[in-house]
Amino acid sequence: LQEFSEREKNDKVEIKRIQGQLDKSRSETSQSKTMYEGLQRKYVETVKDYESKLQNANDATKSVEIEQMHFREQIVVLEHEEEARQAENAGLKAKIKLLEKEKSQLMGNVQSLEGKLLEACKKKEFDLHSPSTWMSAMEAPRQF
Repeated sequence: LQEFSEREKNDKVEIKRIQGQLDKSRSETSQSKTMYEGLQRKYVETVKDYESKLQNANDATKSVEIEQMHFREQIVVLEHEEEARQAENAGLKAKIKLLEKEKSQLMGNVQSLEGKLLEACKKKEFDLHSPSTWMSAMEAPRQF
């Protein structure tokens, strides 16, 4: 009986020891579970944060791409305008050359007519300063 009593006593001590270990294990499991749940929440928050940042980056990229497209369109428009201006300038330069040539021809014609008028005046002894000389020259231009 004493042996039985000792065994019972040892078994109770063993049960208390095992219950202590079990309680300790439960506590550690609870702490681990709490820690795991906290880490899991943190992970979920981090993933959501990264997804949000990625979406913002994608939106910003699209915005920049749209801006770049508008700038490229503006560049094309400006290049066409520049080409049109260059063509217009080339046309104007050509017109200027023609006008200068025409001016030169007219100046030559004026000098020729002045020379002819001077000769006619010398032959007929017209007075170059007299209005009647100029009137008669205007009335009969073929004569000169």
